Amino acid sequence: MPDHQSNSTLPSSTDVLIVGAGPTGLALACALHSQGVDYVLVDRAASSAVHSRAAAVHARTLESLATIGAADALIAKGRPGRSFTARDGERSVIHTPFDELDTPYPFVLAVPQQTTEEVLEERLAELGGTVHRRTTLLALNELFPGMNALVSSEETGEVRALRARWVVGCDGLHSTVREQSGIPFVGHEKPHNFALIEFTMDWSGPEGEITFFFSPAGLLAVSHLQGETYRAVALVDDDTPAPDDAAVQALLDARGPSAAGAKVGEIRMSSIWRVRHRLADTFGEGPVFLVGDAAHVHSPVGAQGMNTGLQDAFNLAWKLAAVAKGEAGPELLRTYNAERRPMAQGLLAFAAQLHDISTMSDP
Repeated sequence: MPDHQSNSTLPSSTDVLIVGAGPTGLALACALHSQGVDYVLVDRAASSAVHSRAAAVHARTLESLATIGAADALIAKGRPGRSFTARDGERSVIHTPFDELDTPYPFVLAVPQQTTEEVLEERLAELGGTVHRRTTLLALNELFPGMNALVSSEETGEVRALRARWVVGCDGLHSTVREQSGIPFVGHEKPHNFALIEFTMDWSGPEGEITFFFSPAGLLAVSHLQGETYRAVALVDDDTPAPDDAAVQALLDARGPSAAGAKVGEIRMSSIWRVRHRLADTFGEGPVFLVGDAAHVHSPVGAQGMNTGLQDAFNLAWKLAAVAKGEAGPELLRTYNAERRPMAQGLLAFAAQLHDISTMSDP
């Protein structure tokens, strides 16, 4: 295994160039490192994202994270959600317990994406890997049998060529890998905005429940993170600014758990997110692959985006490892697109339906 300890020194070649060190890129790097595959992981940011959109890790994702030794550390920093409930005010309309799921992790883990990234980066360091930060992909050109990548280092000011047998775009909605590869990203924006808020709250509501509150005023989804911190997702009007404490209190009073006497404390994160539904025409084009938001984006309702991206990463990792080590032929890599794109396509259809149901205001 080549030495990945130096954050400033990029090699001239590698088996796998991973662009983007969000959850999917970090998980892919951990999985490849665990299987003895040479890789380079780059990200143009100086550190992991401070504000997060994803806040739930599902059972199947935890099973996958366990294979790289990251599940227990993540669970220790999150709060297990033992059930899902849809409510009309205080009245329970749908209640789904997770206790009987056939898994070692019969819950949905409520944990901010930032924490997931921190745990994965710590695990990568434990394995002996690192992230080459402040390093930007400028261009990709095919150089049979792989790709030639031009990357710039903000730290050194250098532009260098890096030859990779495969390139994996884990670089999100505005993926440079996808754009450089000319892969269309087809879709549309939904005519709705969501507020994403993390805040402290004094609340005597049901413990361990992930709750969707439906009301004529709009959807409010509430989950309990660690300590006194809660995460809320709320449908808001187009011109709504990021909510302050008074606005969050008003959302809770109008839509949420009024009988439980919810009282907002400190706002720790507040942002507005416009919903997009997009799907790449292919998740694999020759030696280039797309993972996570670079390949598919959709409504946050249902908390499926990051989980699906992580499953993309684990699906691709073992296949890259098998081909890199000569245990399988290159045709195995074609099954990544064949398996993961239909999954994402079905998820987008499901998320769009759930989004439309969640945004109905007619009683």
